[in-house]
Amino acid sequence: MAKPEPKKLPPIYYDAGTGGSTYWFTMPDGAIVRLGLADLQRWMMHHEVDTTAPRGELSPFDKIILHAQRTQRVDYAGPLAGHRKGLFVTSGGQQVLVTRESTAYAAPQKLGKFPFWSGFLKALLKDKEQLDAVMDWWACGLRRLMKGEFGPGQALVLTGPPGCGKSLLQHLTTEIFGGRKADPFRYMTGATAFNGDLAEAEHLMIEDKSSSTDIRSRREFGARLKELVVNRDISIHRKGAQAITLHTFRRVTVTINDEVENLNILPPLDASILDKLTLLKCHDATAALKKTEPETWKAFVSELPAVRAFLMRREIPKDRACPRMGVKAFHNGEILAAASTLEPQNRLLALIDQVIPRDELHPAGIFTAEELEMRLRKSPFGFAVERLLSFSSACGVYLGRIANEKPQRVEKRVRNGQTRWYIRPAEE
Repeated sequence: MAKPEPKKLPPIYYDAGTGGSTYWFTMPDGAIVRLGLADLQRWMMHHEVDTTAPRGELSPFDKIILHAQRTQRVDYAGPLAGHRKGLFVTSGGQQVLVTRESTAYAAPQKLGKFPFWSGFLKALLKDKEQLDAVMDWWACGLRRLMKGEFGPGQALVLTGPPGCGKSLLQHLTTEIFGGRKADPFRYMTGATAFNGDLAEAEHLMIEDKSSSTDIRSRREFGARLKELVVNRDISIHRKGAQAITLHTFRRVTVTINDEVENLNILPPLDASILDKLTLLKCHDATAALKKTEPETWKAFVSELPAVRAFLMRREIPKDRACPRMGVKAFHNGEILAAASTLEPQNRLLALIDQVIPRDELHPAGIFTAEELEMRLRKSPFGFAVERLLSFSSACGVYLGRIANEKPQRVEKRVRNGQTRWYIRPAEE
């Protein structure tokens, strides 16, 4: 009786990035899973591969392993945000095996109404401009994800009272982009050097974190946030694996309670970051839900196909379109004004108005940065000045920003190589 043909083997990949005996094997249901050598041997026996051999010779199983190590090496294996499942080669020749993909690619889309979503969003955001900003941001991000494009998109910053529904909006964002999320906060603040989970998630979600209001910490937070928003590539460092730089799709959301001290964890809102943030003011939307939590979530999920269909067909108005980000940043005026009062240059100007008499600023008080700093440090507000002017050139840097933002108050003049600042009083 003829021996039955061996079962056809699925591809076997050798994970060179982990530095150990790790292999990736495609299961009968299509899942690509990590296996050690012993587990892989069991599956080879299931596929009727002989694992025994005479002394000094290689078994058929050994030959399969050597073939995988020689020709099926991968430099990275695992989920990778924005990439379809399967093998691809980077422009630098690295082989990457994507083992899982976003469910957005296979998620159903069905034209129809979504009253539950609409009611919640209108209650949470109230203003039509804010509602359009969220819809445009979602639409642009979803379309880029589905097309395999890795263009940047602003971080969506949601401010509002505790429990108003802003975190729920974040969870809905996760569902729109396919169900994968990660928290980048520990990596951004230096609490960990490992960021493998960030590479796997399309949605990076920072939810009501407590952070330092120190200006240096805020600037560092802003620098890391800009990297996540703008950079296509990310250096992926997983425990037990070599670091590798790959491009991923990602969208970032941040929720912050709207008390002044919480707004003060935002990075300084200067020109270098404002175009990379969309700032929204959220209101209490709990009354719009009118269901228990499990029923609420079921209602949202049932309307998700209609929401996705709507977003895929939504047109971004020309005056809102942005070639780089897809859609322009939007800033709620109230939140922008509240956050701006906390910026170091505005705090410096407030201290100047407190310390320097108006008659010394009329028509213009003339100071060098050093003279002004000395005057402020000797005032009753010396402790506040000490904290504000935390580096040697801080006074001059902040005066320069005021001159750019409020030239009617501060003017810079350079004579004989010395910079002097002409400071005028505030209008009464």
